[in-house]
Amino acid sequence: MVVVDALDECDREDDATAIVRLLSMAKEVTSVRLRFFVTSRPELPIRLGFKHIGDSYRDLALHEIPSPDIKRDISIFLAFQLAHIRQNFNETITGPGLPPDRPPSTSLESLVDMAVPLFIFASTACLFIADSNYGDPEEQLNRILEYHKTGGWSQLHKTYLPILDQLLLKRTDSGPVSRPENKKAEIIT
Repeated sequence: MVVVDALDECDREDDATAIVRLLSMAKEVTSVRLRFFVTSRPELPIRLGFKHIGDSYRDLALHEIPSPDIKRDISIFLAFQLAHIRQNFNETITGPGLPPDRPPSTSLESLVDMAVPLFIFASTACLFIADSNYGDPEEQLNRILEYHKTGGWSQLHKTYLPILDQLLLKRTDSGPVSRPENKKAEIIT
């Protein structure tokens, strides 16, 4: 299995077209069974390139995947990643660490609901939760969930505001320096 991610992100349009042409030639290789998994936005040159391949590919539009399937996949991903984050955290500290039942299922469910349908949200949240520079994983998760409770923010805002707060604010012994709520919107917009 060969994965080609974000084919549409090639610097030149001709590069993406050349890659699609090369993929179509792979079916002529018979000594090994090659399979390709290609992700891309449906840009015209890429769509045209795949149209010339014929029936040798299967097209799957992510926006057409049923929401319950997306939710299940994100839930599995988050449960696995959070368990891994907890394990890594516990191995690097002295003391009791986080118990195996952490995070609670209600927190996991809330995080899943926040993420659906954006897998990038789940991935970004895990990176944030794993960053022990600003607190243990449970504190980091709670920061994300608190932003969700405030309401009024788009999903994009809810994804990145906790992270921006951590990166942009100077930390003191008592925690992050607070700033007015309207300043958060100015950073994003």
